[in-house]
Amino acid sequence: MPKWPKALWTQLLVSLATSAASAVLAFYWENNHLFAQYAREAPHDGQDGLAAFMGAAGAGLATFCGVFLFSLILQRIMTGSWSFKKN
Repeated sequence: MPKWPKALWTQLLVSLATSAASAVLAFYWENNHLFAQYAREAPHDGQDGLAAFMGAAGAGLATFCGVFLFSLILQRIMTGSWSFKKN
């Protein structure tokens, strides 16, 4: 990857943008999925939206952390700048 940035801060920003976008998509999908499931299981509960939101927030947070670490490690390996010294 000759043109990919090797600076740690630039790679952190790329990882942050990637993980934020994927976390938003995961939150949206999981919220819709859980709400439909909870509304089908208990239609008169009244807490379906809150339960779906909390479940989606957990999934979004896990997705954010996982994608951030995966993309940062992948960038560091692919650019050959695994040491965290200032470039």
